[in-house]
Amino acid sequence: MSSQIDFVVVYNPTRFAREKYDHFALRAHLKSLGISLRSATAPIDDTSTGKLREGVLAAFAQFDNDVRSERTRAGMPAALELGRWTFLHRSGTSTRRSGPARVSFPIPNAPLVKQAFEDFATGRFTKQEVLASVTELGSRTRRGCFRHRVLDKCCGTRSTSA
Repeated sequence: MSSQIDFVVVYNPTRFAREKYDHFALRAHLKSLGISLRSATAPIDDTSTGKLREGVLAAFAQFDNDVRSERTRAGMPAALELGRWTFLHRSGTSTRRSGPARVSFPIPNAPLVKQAFEDFATGRFTKQEVLASVTELGSRTRRGCFRHRVLDKCCGTRSTSA
């Protein structure tokens, strides 16, 4: 059975995959399907020179990704020292740049989030009841409805019910 696709064209081979092993694994899979990889900005092809150029570009893509990762990890402690929040914000807050540091501001559903924690802390409500209540009142997280894992993370409890 012949493939309906002859080529996959990428803008730049360095963006095809961030790890050289992933690059060549994907390339091998495409080849097994009879599909060639081409680039809009670099002359890569199935010739010996094209394969060499592709290998060098794949290695540099991984190098660039590794360097960025190392810089990010090294910069996070320095940013924390300057008062910047370098982590995802908790439900009920958002982070905005204010001068040299990031500060946390309540968002519109913050009172609902606060109410959820207070209700849960009383012990009179199950986790499911609290979540149903704040969701019904309109509280939402980045991923949609308020989930039990949000309470677990913020309260330091383990999830026992979904």
